[in-house]
Amino acid sequence: MKIVASCVSVFFLVVAIVVPVDAKDITRLISEQTDYNEQLQRACLSYCQGNRRKGTLKRVFLERISENSLAVRVKANLRNLHFQRLVIGGGFNLFDYTVKIEAFGTLDERTCKLRIDRIHILHDRLGLASLAKQQAGRIHKIKDCRKFTSGL
Repeated sequence: MKIVASCVSVFFLVVAIVVPVDAKDITRLISEQTDYNEQLQRACLSYCQGNRRKGTLKRVFLERISENSLAVRVKANLRNLHFQRLVIGGGFNLFDYTVKIEAFGTLDERTCKLRIDRIHILHDRLGLASLAKQQAGRIHKIKDCRKFTSGL
């Protein structure tokens, strides 16, 4: 369950396909200044399938919605890939599919508390939807969140 909470924190610091003009892309900042990519990798080790599985943080956007609140949109991929080597050389992909996760939350800039509003999961062959439902409404403390919100 700790891995799921870590994964959800990652998802909330990620992005809808259509991004509002006022939204700030903080993907690079998140990747450089947090361990969220590593947390996503650990979550994928627990939930993804295959010998070449990989969790990838795709996008993180913030948009100010009031004086102290920001909408958070996160997009992440969980790639499930198993490569089968052949004795005679080469090999083939036994399976290769990607679970796409889009998460939406609200960050209170005064307290650095992030409320998970909803999570959408596409191509869910892993059964993550039930875990995502459990996360809706939960609140996570984001360490030093103001470094991500400056300029908004």
